[in-house]
Amino acid sequence: VKKVLWVSSSTIYQPSQKKIKESDLNLNIDPYNIYLGTGWLYRYLEKLCFFYNRNNKIDIKIIRTSSIYGPYDNFNEKKSHVIPALIKKAHNKKKILEVWGHKKVIRDFIYVEDLVDAILKITKTKKVLQPINFSSGKAISIIELANKILNIAQTDKKLHFNHLERSSANFRVLDNKKINKLIKNLKRT
Repeated sequence: VKKVLWVSSSTIYQPSQKKIKESDLNLNIDPYNIYLGTGWLYRYLEKLCFFYNRNNKIDIKIIRTSSIYGPYDNFNEKKSHVIPALIKKAHNKKKILEVWGHKKVIRDFIYVEDLVDAILKITKTKKVLQPINFSSGKAISIIELANKILNIAQTDKKLHFNHLERSSANFRVLDNKKINKLIKNLKRT
């Protein structure tokens, strides 16, 4: 194997209230508590990539992404991510759309086909030696997202926020300056 692209995760980052750049990663600060296991696993896997890259001369590129959504997503009510869960609930017969977590949580989502396009373009470049973020780079609160989905679904359901203890990180948005400089005109749906 001469070339590998590892799809990492924004769960790797420590808590932040601003868009987080690749260079902001501080391994002395734990990831958000809710992502502690996953975040540290991705940190370890990235270090493993660096090890193989350096010692075995394998070209391993790392792309860190935000929450992914799109075709073939998981619509299982108990296991799905926020976007497919809200879409499914917007189309059920209930008069209330139940949203898990806190309405003020801020997220950054990326459409799967845009991610695939970015991955293909990154694999063709020789300039990427360090991990690189890729996301929409746009912050959206969960309440804004839920209202947008209700609007698109053309339903007048009321929102009810439940399971506040299941809220994830308060703010998780990636800075995309590095990838935008490296690859021009990347599509973001």
